[in-house]
Amino acid sequence: MSRPRLLTAALAVGALGAVALIAPAAESATRAVPAAPVQGTGTPAVATLWNADRFETSAQDWTDLPGAVVPDSTGRGVGFDGVFVVHFDADAICESPVDNAVCSVRVLVGGQVAAPGDTNARFVTARGRPEWSAHGYTRTACFAPQFDGRDATTRIQVRASRDASFGLQNWHLEVERFPLRAGTACPS
Repeated sequence: MSRPRLLTAALAVGALGAVALIAPAAESATRAVPAAPVQGTGTPAVATLWNADRFETSAQDWTDLPGAVVPDSTGRGVGFDGVFVVHFDADAICESPVDNAVCSVRVLVGGQVAAPGDTNARFVTARGRPEWSAHGYTRTACFAPQFDGRDATTRIQVRASRDASFGLQNWHLEVERFPLRAGTACPS
């Protein structure tokens, strides 16, 4: 099924009932499987953006991918909670004189690593003669009801292992935000 058909199907399911989604905890615990799914309900709010420009970095620290930021917040007047489903894909290359060098991507929502999060988030690995190829991630974040305003900005960050060069182009970022279904909770 193509991506537009999947999105249409997801919107139709959301309009008819609940959509079950898995939600995150803190980065150190995001590898754990939640005891129960967190459920969003209704039609999601969707934000999407993309960029065809080539971006290259050798940064070993997490670095924001330029332009890959979707501002949002929760709290009074904007929705007290949210289940955020983030889709990120890009053409990528990881080049290094060392086989198995790693080029990583992570998804942050409100400054938290979205699930399943990992400190070893391999997006692409340098092996042999690297070539540009398509890669993608889907990650989820959950924010429990809260009256006070809270940042829920989605941000893509990248980094390369030592002696590696990481290239991205033709990237696409989509954030779907569902209200948290009554009677469900975010994992603690």
